[in-house]
Amino acid sequence: MDWVLEFDIKGLFDDISHELLMKAVRKHVQDEWARLYIERWLIAPMQGKDGAITAREGTPKAA
Repeated sequence: MDWVLEFDIKGLFDDISHELLMKAVRKHVQDEWARLYIERWLIAPMQGKDGAITAREGTPKAA
């Protein structure tokens, strides 16, 4: 059999649970300081181009 899979990853990380992600991070990352920075990165608010600060939804992505 031949298979073709198409997957749109544009919004893939928009709905990741921070709680589940941090559970995985705690399991695989041994350094406490690294876990702390990852958690801070996940919850840090965003500043838009207009200067408005909003709460973060999903996971941060590089621009």
